[in-house]
Formats: sequence, structure tokens, C-alpha cells
Amino acid sequence: MLPKEEDFNFNKFWGSDLLKPFVEYSRKGVYYCIYCGAQADTREHVPSKTFLNKPLPSDLPVLPACQRCNNGFSSDELYVKTYIMCLKEVLENRNYSCLQIEPTERKEIREAKSTVKEVADTRILTYDKRVGRVLLKLAIGHAVYELSESYHSIKWNGTPIYIKYTVKSTDSEKEWNNLEYAETMNAKILPEIGSRVFRNLLVLQTPLISDEKDEYANLNLVIMNWTDIQDGVYRYIAYLDDDKLVVKMVILDYLYGEVVFQKHNLENIAT
Repeated sequence: MLPKEEDFNFNKFWGSDLLKPFVEYSRKGVYYCIYCGAQADTREHVPSKTFLNKPLPSDLPVLPACQRCNNGFSSDELYVKTYIMCLKEVLENRNYSCLQIEPTERKEIREAKSTVKEVADTRILTYDKRVGRVLLKLAIGHAVYELSESYHSIKWNGTPIYIKYTVKSTDSEKEWNNLEYAETMNAKILPEIGSRVFRNLLVLQTPLISDEKDEYANLNLVIMNWTDIQDGVYRYIAYLDDDKLVVKMVILDYLYGEVVFQKHNLENIAT
């Protein structure tokens, strides 16, 4: 029996009970870490609260994680938040005062400021491994939450084909806006039935003119929107595209990150 519309929770996983231990969190029962597959003993907010402003949203996505993985990214996340904020001040606002290092600041903050100073001096934005690690961590969380794709399933193992990112100051306004288009899903694969991502799917009817009879016909266009966790602060989109799993994020409305995973061919695995 389907729930009534007023009782329907769009953030709840409505799919197979077999997947629930891997894609949702509860204090009761056995659940598994989304990062390493070990038994989960804590909950993980995805995205991390580090990248959000207070007051925090009341319905932040929550997933199972082990204590080791949950705490293992804290240092990198503080570094990345400082890195993004300082880059924005230097490249967009031409404010270099944020690069002043205070001896009482945490090590991660001092290191991030030093990295941004190199960018300011050279005007070259090079790939930062700590940024890449955080983007990968966030992408795994979004893939699990939205698409019900467990990290340790036989279909994929969380190893990306590539991780890339850019910041708003290095792109034109048109190029930046193009990064955030909604995705057309007609030729793409839909995820597990009951996955949370279905709340973002829209079906639009577009009238077309037939060449032969000069009559109108309707084309159903399936569009997937981005998920806005906090307006102007953090948004993301996750979808399946043939044998690829794609996650895109915009963090602090300044850094655009994209992580793409290769899904395994189950027939090849079986043989």
C-alpha cells in the first residue's frame, strides 16, 4: 500500500530492504559504512556540515559510516573550506588580507592559506590532492544517498575515472552557468526503484511538428534537477550515464567539482 501524499518523505529510501543497510542510517539494526564497507557505528552528514552555514538545514542527508572514516576527513575538509574561501577573496574580490597567517590558527588553515598564496603569486590553479580527496568523499556519499549505489557493491568500487574542479573566477559567467544545467535523462539509465533521486526527476511534454503530416506530437522529456542543500552555498547532482556514474557539486557557490566513476559490466564479472 502506497503512503498518502501528505505522509510521503522524499528523503526516505523506498526501495528494496536488502539495500537499506547500505544506503540509510538507523540506530537500530546493522548498517555498513558507505566508504569502507565495515559495520557502521555512527552517522555521516553528506555534505559535511563544514561546508554549510548556520542555521543548518533540518533535513541534512544522513548515511551510515564507521567512526574511523567519519573522523578521517575532518582535517582535509577544514583545509578545503579555507582554500575555497581564500581563493574567492583573492581571485574574485582582490582581497589579500585573508592570506595573513596567525600563529594560533590550526595547521590546516595555515597550509590552505599558503597554497592559495602560491596561486595568487603564479596565477596558476594546479590540482590539489586534498581537494580531490574531499570531492571523492562527497561524491561517494551523494552517489549512495541519491542513486542507492553502494560503494562496496560488485557494480562499482568507488574508484573514479577522474576528479576535476574549477572555480568561478577562472570561467566566464556563461561557462560557469553551463556547468550547472539540469541533465536530460531520456538516453540515460535510471537507478534502483525507490531511490531518493526520483524526487528530482521532472517529465516535460514538448510539442513537436511532424514533417510528413505537419501535425503536432508530444515528446516526453525527462529532466533531472540539482539538489539544493543550502541556497547559494551547496548544491549537487548525481546520475547514471551508460556505464558511468557522475556526481557534480558546487561548494560555497565558488568551486565546481566533478567526479566520474566507471561502473563494472556484471556479465564480465560473472565470467
